[in-house]
Amino acid sequence: MSRVFGFVASALATTCASVFVLVAIVEPDPSQLPDPHRSQPDPSWGPPPEESQGRRDANLTRPARANCPEDAAEYFFAPGTFNLDDAFQREWYGSQLNAMRQKSMSCGRQDGDSIYRFTWLRSFHQPMVVQVSRTGEEVRITGVELDGKGGYEPGAVVTTVNRRLSVRQWTTLTSGLARAAFWGMRTEGKSEGEDGARWILEARHGNSYHVVNRWSPREGPFREACLRFLRLAGLMPADDYVY
Repeated sequence: MSRVFGFVASALATTCASVFVLVAIVEPDPSQLPDPHRSQPDPSWGPPPEESQGRRDANLTRPARANCPEDAAEYFFAPGTFNLDDAFQREWYGSQLNAMRQKSMSCGRQDGDSIYRFTWLRSFHQPMVVQVSRTGEEVRITGVELDGKGGYEPGAVVTTVNRRLSVRQWTTLTSGLARAAFWGMRTEGKSEGEDGARWILEARHGNSYHVVNRWSPREGPFREACLRFLRLAGLMPADDYVY
């Protein structure tokens, strides 16, 4: 009797083990598993793959220009960057960025693997620019404030910022950009006005360049992402001057 019981128990154990192995083989579906040999993109470092592979929507990511022109109106932004008053906007923004001693992000070689720059041009208050760049594990932030007005003459430099940030601060910054879906935003929005402020956010990742230009956003993840640049640089003004 004990031999029969032992044989049955052994057979039952073998059957259970076989069923377990069968389940492990059938589930999950191998077609749904990621390819271990395919590199996975890091969304915090640059545009999604479909953007970097040559999408040509004029209001989305575009290739950076290899050479930089001398004309300030074309140096910072290529002709055709903006749909509305393109030449006027390029000349206006270019004069402000030139006064803030900035380099073009839309052309030439860059001093970093991945760079973001927020330019804030308030009609009646000091122009500001904040740039954050990462090369390997080193992250730097630079900032400039002028004493002029963003809608008029830029003025002279009164404040500069140049220091290191942590990788954690970089991750927080780029996570905010991801929430805003920055790399998928069109260059220009539908809301425009005469006064207010221009919120211009540029990015360069390798040869991919993108710029988003908005007029005084009142709320939303894009606004919050831009304000984070000012906070990191220590240039955030009082609430009454944020518009």
